[in-house]
Amino acid sequence: MDNLVTTAANGQIGREAAVRHPILNGWGVAGGGACRDVTALFMAACRSLGIAARFVSGYQAEADTPDGRRHLHAWPEAFLPGVGWRGFDPTHGLAVTGGHVALCAAPDQAATMPIEGGFHGDGVAPTLEYDVQIATG
Repeated sequence: MDNLVTTAANGQIGREAAVRHPILNGWGVAGGGACRDVTALFMAACRSLGIAARFVSGYQAEADTPDGRRHLHAWPEAFLPGVGWRGFDPTHGLAVTGGHVALCAAPDQAATMPIEGGFHGDGVAPTLEYDVQIATG
């Protein structure tokens, strides 16, 4: 399944961490999408085959990003009888390894949002600053 979704997404990561391929356009993603979109597609494919799947949000230690920083990443896990939950990273075409740091897992993306909320006010601009450092070895 991972290979199928990765092949469909052509393994291309754009400057905005987008995966672009015509199959995603037919899925309503307008020709591209981020890791969360590919994760949702993978989960839908699993579920259409009767395989339980869940959404995982976290970080990938070895991911190269244009700005050199770590950003939230998403990947699916599928429940394989006799094996248990197995993580796949269709965005990068990899099996989930120790380099993936899961923060949370849920049946859908909405339940994994790290921050949500809102505010009302004049002259106020939202900002979010973060610094993530992951050491492997």
